[in-house]
Amino acid sequence: MIQKTHESYVGNSLLWSDHFAKNLTHMDKVPWAKQVIIDPVEKKAIEKSIATFQLGENSEGNSFRRAGKKYAEETGDFEYLVALDMFIKEENRHSDVLARFMDSQDIPKLEREWTDDVFRFIRKIAGLNICISVLLTAEIVAAVFYRALGRSTRSPVL
Repeated sequence: MIQKTHESYVGNSLLWSDHFAKNLTHMDKVPWAKQVIIDPVEKKAIEKSIATFQLGENSEGNSFRRAGKKYAEETGDFEYLVALDMFIKEENRHSDVLARFMDSQDIPKLEREWTDDVFRFIRKIAGLNICISVLLTAEIVAAVFYRALGRSTRSPVL
């Protein structure tokens, strides 16, 4: 069995902090000036799913932060909290971009949705490993969803 050292934990967290730092401005590249109003067929095809994703991308991350703090205290990897905070902020930026697009298209936002409730419930009662697994599952689904969303309309923003 490989014994992880404090330095290897911190090293991994530093890699993630660097990754999120590099992503800080990637949403600035969204071509808002080229935005078009999508047609009603396109809007109907995406409005429910985009609203669900916009809601899911927005979270304060309180349960995740508590679990991350416990992990940091157990391992001494306080850089993990920096990376975690940057991850949560990145997800919130995704939510903000989706909200801006939705506003431009007159697509209503959701206050609650059952899949979001399930994800939040699991993250709230779970430990850090399960919380990360749930978030990774959502990220994998999101990667496919965003590619499909971009192909579903003629919007350059999407």
